[in-house]
Amino acid sequence: MIILDTDVLSALIAPTPIQPVVEWLDRQLISEPVGPGSVQVTRDGQCIILGVDGQTIGGYPKIAQIISSDVDKLGQLRPGDSIRFVRSILEEAETLFHQKLAELDEWVTRLLETNLSS
Repeated sequence: MIILDTDVLSALIAPTPIQPVVEWLDRQLISEPVGPGSVQVTRDGQCIILGVDGQTIGGYPKIAQIISSDVDKLGQLRPGDSIRFVRSILEEAETLFHQKLAELDEWVTRLLETNLSS
């Protein structure tokens, strides 16, 4: 899938519109909580990935969720970039999240040590 546009609210992806979901959208849907990394489908079948400043209650159906360890990568996407979705299980997502926290902790420690030695 190719990124069409990005900002702090969301990233618009350009796949072929998701037809079965478009037909499903004719039914009334109840809004549900969403957050950074939620993948929603608009009425015309286009996918939107919510960014860090996206809304908190969904107006469109949510069809997927970017795992927490990859949400920061959304802010690095630019129009024309390619992305690929991979299914993951909860245990794998949790492991990747803990690895990401360890990497961030190490980075902050190195940053603090550098500042203290200056």
